[in-house]
Amino acid sequence: MSTTKVKTDENGNVLLTRQLAPELEPNTVYTVERQGKAIRLEPTPQTPKLHEIKDPEERVKAFREFLKEFSRPSGGELPDWHIIQDGIYD
Repeated sequence: MSTTKVKTDENGNVLLTRQLAPELEPNTVYTVERQGKAIRLEPTPQTPKLHEIKDPEERVKAFREFLKEFSRPSGGELPDWHIIQDGIYD
Protein backbone atom coordinates (compact mmCIF):
# COMPACT_ATOMS: atom_id res chain seq x y z
CA MET A 1 0.00 0.00 0.00
CA SER A 2 1.48 3.35 -1.02
CA THR A 3 0.83 6.62 0.80
CA THR A 4 0.16 9.93 -0.95
CA LYS A 5 -0.64 13.26 0.63
CA VAL A 6 -3.56 15.33 -0.68
CA LYS A 7 -4.65 18.81 0.35
CA THR A 8 -8.18 20.13 0.67
CA ASP A 9 -9.11 23.34 -1.13
CA GLU A 10 -10.56 26.45 0.55
CA ASN A 11 -14.00 24.76 0.69
CA GLY A 12 -12.70 21.50 2.18
CA ASN A 13 -13.02 19.60 -1.11
CA VAL A 14 -10.57 16.84 -1.96
CA LEU A 15 -9.69 16.11 -5.58
CA LEU A 16 -8.53 12.58 -6.32
CA THR A 17 -6.76 12.43 -9.65
CA ARG A 18 -6.68 9.48 -12.04
CA GLN A 19 -2.99 8.98 -11.21
CA LEU A 20 -3.77 8.78 -7.49
CA ALA A 21 -6.74 6.43 -7.77
CA PRO A 22 -6.80 4.81 -11.23
CA GLU A 23 -9.54 2.37 -10.24
CA LEU A 24 -12.07 5.19 -9.76
CA GLU A 25 -14.29 5.21 -12.84
CA PRO A 26 -15.49 8.54 -14.29
CA ASN A 27 -19.11 9.54 -13.61
CA THR A 28 -19.52 6.93 -10.87
CA VAL A 29 -21.46 7.81 -7.74
CA TYR A 30 -19.71 6.77 -4.54
CA THR A 31 -20.99 6.30 -1.02
CA VAL A 32 -18.69 7.88 1.55
CA GLU A 33 -18.25 6.00 4.80
CA ARG A 34 -16.40 7.58 7.70
CA GLN A 35 -14.28 5.27 9.82
CA GLY A 36 -12.90 7.53 12.54
CA LYS A 37 -10.70 10.03 10.69
CA ALA A 38 -10.48 7.74 7.66
CA ILE A 39 -12.85 7.97 4.70
CA ARG A 40 -13.86 4.99 2.57
CA LEU A 41 -15.37 5.30 -0.92
CA GLU A 42 -17.67 2.56 -2.13
CA PRO A 43 -19.28 2.67 -5.60
CA THR A 44 -23.07 2.66 -5.47
CA PRO A 45 -24.99 0.45 -7.88
CA GLN A 46 -26.02 2.34 -11.00
CA THR A 47 -29.69 2.38 -11.81
CA PRO A 48 -30.68 2.05 -15.45
CA LYS A 49 -31.86 5.13 -17.33
CA LEU A 50 -35.65 5.46 -17.65
CA HIS A 51 -35.57 4.92 -21.40
CA GLU A 52 -33.62 1.67 -20.87
CA ILE A 53 -36.34 0.11 -18.69
CA LYS A 54 -38.65 -1.99 -20.84
CA ASP A 55 -41.31 -3.03 -18.29
CA PRO A 56 -43.89 -0.23 -17.89
CA GLU A 57 -44.46 -0.98 -14.19
CA GLU A 58 -40.72 -0.86 -13.48
CA ARG A 59 -40.46 2.38 -15.44
CA VAL A 60 -43.20 3.99 -13.31
CA LYS A 61 -41.50 2.77 -10.13
CA ALA A 62 -38.12 4.17 -11.25
CA PHE A 63 -39.72 7.49 -12.21
CA ARG A 64 -41.34 7.80 -8.77
CA GLU A 65 -37.97 7.09 -7.12
CA PHE A 66 -36.40 9.75 -9.32
CA LEU A 67 -39.05 12.29 -8.25
CA LYS A 68 -38.43 11.53 -4.56
CA GLU A 69 -34.91 12.89 -4.94
CA PHE A 70 -36.29 16.30 -5.86
CA SER A 71 -39.32 16.49 -3.60
CA ARG A 72 -39.29 18.82 -0.64
CA PRO A 73 -41.16 18.35 2.60
CA SER A 74 -44.46 20.17 2.48
CA GLY A 75 -44.35 23.30 4.56
CA GLY A 76 -47.74 24.49 3.47
CA GLU A 77 -48.64 27.33 1.18
CA LEU A 78 -47.46 30.90 1.59
CA PRO A 79 -50.04 33.18 3.17
CA ASP A 80 -51.61 35.72 0.79
CA TRP A 81 -49.82 38.62 2.49
CA HIS A 82 -46.47 37.12 1.41
CA ILE A 83 -47.31 37.32 -2.25
CA ILE A 84 -49.10 40.67 -2.51
CA GLN A 85 -46.99 43.70 -3.39
CA ASP A 86 -47.10 45.26 0.10
CA GLY A 87 -45.99 41.97 1.71
CA ILE A 88 -42.91 41.67 -0.49
CA TYR A 89 -41.14 44.51 1.32
CA ASP A 90 -41.89 43.34 4.90
